[in-house]
Amino acid sequence: AYGMTGTGKTFSMLGPRLMEAAFVGKLPPNSAEVGRDPHRGVVPRVVETLFQRLAQQEGAFSTKVSVSYVQIYRERCYDLLQPAAACRPLRVREEQGQVYLEGLTESKVTSAEACYQHLVYGFG
Repeated sequence: AYGMTGTGKTFSMLGPRLMEAAFVGKLPPNSAEVGRDPHRGVVPRVVETLFQRLAQQEGAFSTKVSVSYVQIYRERCYDLLQPAAACRPLRVREEQGQVYLEGLTESKVTSAEACYQHLVYGFG
């Protein structure tokens, strides 16, 4: 999300339950708690849909889901899944037509709860 401070970007992306966990330092809510929230944000809705559809297709094919969390600030990219003390700007690279961030953390996840844990960690 892009915009001025205080315009509701975080609320729109996360919703109140994940925002509370991220900013107050609470444990991330489970997917049932987030799913019951009519004000849940864009990210929880996408995560729910992804894992619901994967569950419907179980056995039809093999899948692996990973999560990365990037902040772009003043034209620099930061890996929010790295401890803040170790967080340095990432280099944007291009190789064979593919653009990527060198050294970006990719964590394998198997549930919505795991995604929420990473998301809340990224605020720390």
